Amino acid sequence: MNASEPIGTILTQAKLDALRNRIDALPSTFDYKERLLELFTKLEDKYLATLVKDIQLDSQSALVVSFTDEKFKDYAKIKVLVDDQPVAEVKNGISSGGQLDDNVLTIPNQADAHVVTVVAELPHKSYILKMISQDILLLKRQVEALFETNDQLKPEVTQDLLD
Repeated sequence: MNASEPIGTILTQAKLDALRNRIDALPSTFDYKERLLELFTKLEDKYLATLVKDIQLDSQSALVVSFTDEKFKDYAKIKVLVDDQPVAEVKNGISSGGQLDDNVLTIPNQADAHVVTVVAELPHKSYILKMISQDILLLKRQVEALFETNDQLKPEVTQDLLD
């Protein structure tokens, strides 16, 4: 592994599973087994966090979860929770509760969402991939509305509006 490359490009869940199996195979009397499992959990957590690129609330109050690439389709269960209640799920690239188009999952009618959490459920543990509050979602939407698609401010944006 090259440390200068992003973790999401050098790891796969298959590599992590193989590493976990090697750690699990160590005798329980091995002094560093618990520490290795702690480090492994941190590594897996950091890797899984790379699966979700962004979460947005669009102008029609649909929740839009953008995955970084196709790797999310390798997972048996990724859930989107709104206020701790499941609203959508992706199982090996097939969605329920939302519309999946390439790497973007759209879940309609989420204007009342206070906290959005994306979770990956693995056989040994559930990991939070990304969590965001409604306040942040709304603020992001307001800021993004100031820009054209080419990252230029819209002509009607004035200093008074920004203040």
